Amino acid sequence: MNQPDRGSSLVARSCNAYPNRMDVRHARQILEIWRRKSLGGAARALKISQPTLSRSLARVEDQLGVTLFERGPNGATPTTYAEYIVSRIAPALERMDALAMEVQQMARGEAGRLRIGAAPLARATILEDVCLEVSRRFPNLRVQVSLDPAEALAQKLVGRQLDIAFSSSEILTSEALRHDPEARAFSLFAYDTRFHAHHEHPIVALEGELTADDVLAYPIASLSISRTLRESFPVSLTDAQNGHLRALQTGDYGLLRRVVAEGRAIGFGPAPLFERDVREGRIVSLRFGAVRERRGIALLMPEYLQSPLARQIIDIAIQAARRMDGVRDPG
Repeated sequence: MNQPDRGSSLVARSCNAYPNRMDVRHARQILEIWRRKSLGGAARALKISQPTLSRSLARVEDQLGVTLFERGPNGATPTTYAEYIVSRIAPALERMDALAMEVQQMARGEAGRLRIGAAPLARATILEDVCLEVSRRFPNLRVQVSLDPAEALAQKLVGRQLDIAFSSSEILTSEALRHDPEARAFSLFAYDTRFHAHHEHPIVALEGELTADDVLAYPIASLSISRTLRESFPVSLTDAQNGHLRALQTGDYGLLRRVVAEGRAIGFGPAPLFERDVREGRIVSLRFGAVRERRGIALLMPEYLQSPLARQIIDIAIQAARRMDGVRDPG
């Protein structure tokens, strides 16, 4: 009685275990045989033995149920099926190879592109140091910077128009997570939000804890009418008080700081923005309202977490944050 060929049995078991399966390794083998029209030449290019390549090709043909190459004295002639497979896999493999090379180049700082988004506080604090350090470490990396409010950054991030976004707003995180739960936020630093005024401002002369009426007697400059700012005051305000609450809203923290340092407005915003002026005596932190802790964050979409640049950019941002005045380690 004839015994079944052991190799055929192995092929059969492989086919049953992985029906109609052709992985990247098989695709590369088919492409290399097609290019060289020879199993021997393809095997040398792939750095495997010819018998190993021959067995692998036989398994793929058995799985697909077609002949891919006609073997003969003149080499391996591709059939219509092989030509069709190559037409579909060659562009994909070329893109994979190009991507792998780009990632390696990015890791060495030789090439690639980094798209950074920065909300107002990040722009006023860590952004310059981050960009300078990135340019020093990766001189051939193309860096594109978008300066936008948190809402616009969130839209660009989830639309994959940015690789990483720096912000202090919960809006950015919640909006990104709503679109993709795998997005990840990294805490860079913790800071407080406070009311500030010029050291010669009349409100500084008042003794004791300030009241809402004391503060609302003057124009207030802020980034926006945030929930934190609005909750610092009673629900009902007079027309004059409401006007002062909305006196100036700006996304430019440099302008906000200057208005407080040189004008009569009371500023509401992150302590780091005013820290140097407070330390040098030009601006005073007012004794009013609850001190709210906030965090500066870096937000990445899930696919960028695998980038070799991601960890380095986060580390650069953390180091930049540690050099800032008026912030704490996020813990």
